[in-house]
Amino acid sequence: MKMDKLKDAQCGTAIMYFWRFYLNNSLMEYHPRTIITQFVGDLVQESAAGQERALEQILEYVLFLIQQLNFHLVVHTLYRLMEGLLIDLKTRYPLLENPESLRKSADDFLTRATLTDTGLLFPPSEIAGLSMETYLTECMGLKEDKETLLKMYDAMIPIPTTRWKHEFLKQEEVNAYKIKLYFLIVYLFIFYPSLVNIFLTLLELHCWLRACK
Repeated sequence: MKMDKLKDAQCGTAIMYFWRFYLNNSLMEYHPRTIITQFVGDLVQESAAGQERALEQILEYVLFLIQQLNFHLVVHTLYRLMEGLLIDLKTRYPLLENPESLRKSADDFLTRATLTDTGLLFPPSEIAGLSMETYLTECMGLKEDKETLLKMYDAMIPIPTTRWKHEFLKQEEVNAYKIKLYFLIVYLFIFYPSLVNIFLTLLELHCWLRACK
């Protein structure tokens, strides 16, 4: 298996899974070579380069690896964001003759960033915000443009406090929703008996996931 056949986003996802795995496991118990091979192998199955690989070699560890990740499989890779930025530059910034010329240096930077623990310490929104500040001040030469920077800061300041403004449901409201859900389930069982098996299957899956955690 050659890494150059994989997309950057797939490699970035595999590396992030690798970091997350060793947050809860020891290097002395699981050899890094085995773990990274399995993570990358899982992603190879999604690409044309790895379609000939035997599935048995991958499926043997899939459930165990997902369990060790606490079923947290969402990864916000920076490579997809970079693709969106390049598309935006091509359509909205005609003064830049060849946006593709930025790809190599951007890829090199993202590869180095992927090898750090930044993705484990900060959410994507904060990383994007700091990156935007650096981009405007250093790359775009707007360090002295106070007006533009102030507008950006005014837009960024409310971001950390927005989540604290959310009001969670009170226990009385939660209990009321539980009662409504109970009557809904009873209604479905009476008038739509064909949905019983589907519901029981989902319930078993839910219980299994809770047990795995």
